[in-house]
Amino acid sequence: MYGIEANAFDGSANTPEYKNCQKQILKNARRLAKALEDLGYGIVTGGTDNHLVVVNIGTKGIDAQTVLKVMEAVCISAGRHTRPDTITMGSLALTSRGFIEEHFAMVADFIDQAVSLALKIRNSCGSVVDDALMTILLKKNKEVEKQIQALKGTILQYASKFPQVGNNEQKE
Repeated sequence: MYGIEANAFDGSANTPEYKNCQKQILKNARRLAKALEDLGYGIVTGGTDNHLVVVNIGTKGIDAQTVLKVMEAVCISAGRHTRPDTITMGSLALTSRGFIEEHFAMVADFIDQAVSLALKIRNSCGSVVDDALMTILLKKNKEVEKQIQALKGTILQYASKFPQVGNNEQKE
């Protein structure tokens, strides 16, 4: 929030670059919502009018807590929501790295792979996987660890094509 206020204060919010960036953030969020919806996820409120997408993970038959553990392990950032079957994701960070709509379709695919992996883990140990058990499974089960590392590697390789904001030493 302070960054937005600072941009408004220094006048940069009136620049064409800033306005274009804001438009791209919204386009990306909408593309992410559409791609996830196409993959069978429910999108709370049917879409988005801002940078946030609230996804109903429950439509895949799994709780958000389990999915968030796997997503964290494979370097996908998402947030908890007030409902136990939903997660929140934003488009700001990836847009600032240069992602456009087509890249967000790939992000949706990575999210779907993480959810599928979470389902596989949960199904291998019963219907309820609490936080502690999930942590143990992610670190101690060699097959799970192998799958996590494979997906994480794919995601990191894809993300490495896009420069991190403020990282001037990164190769282009």
